[in-house]
Amino acid sequence: MIRRNTTQRQPKAAKTSKNQDASCSRIGSEYQAVVPDFVYAPSRPYQLSASNLEINVWRPSMAPISSVLEGVFQEASKNSFPNEAVHVFLHCHNYDISRTLTDLPNYHPLLNTWNKHEVQRFLKCVDSKPRKNFINVKRSVSFNLRHARTIYFETPELILLISLTSGPIMIH
Repeated sequence: MIRRNTTQRQPKAAKTSKNQDASCSRIGSEYQAVVPDFVYAPSRPYQLSASNLEINVWRPSMAPISSVLEGVFQEASKNSFPNEAVHVFLHCHNYDISRTLTDLPNYHPLLNTWNKHEVQRFLKCVDSKPRKNFINVKRSVSFNLRHARTIYFETPELILLISLTSGPIMIH
């Protein structure tokens, strides 16, 4: 048989104004910390240390101003391009807006239904041994092999981008 503890607990102390001040949230301008603005200025050795494995897909220092960028996004949305694809286009055209906008109609989003899992499965089939065995790929994946072959050989940087995100794949 187990005995219960019969000692009485001490009642909690009533909150006084001193206790309330210590436990209250501190909201208001007098409680806010002063944080300096963040300035992105990478050091020169850091800028030069890009490895061969890196693929630069966006340079904030070369990017157009946000109002112009919004106009490009609106124009690209007419052709069903997501913002990520617009960023890639701008980077490929060295941030020249007129060249980007004239080149947009030459491309079209392909298979927006590809999700991240399907792209990873495709890449696994293509990169497994024997390499680039498209017969094996055709058995393993459900999408059109002609498009997949075009995507793999003509736009490898977009395949890398898609494998990192889950956006659409584009072909020329």
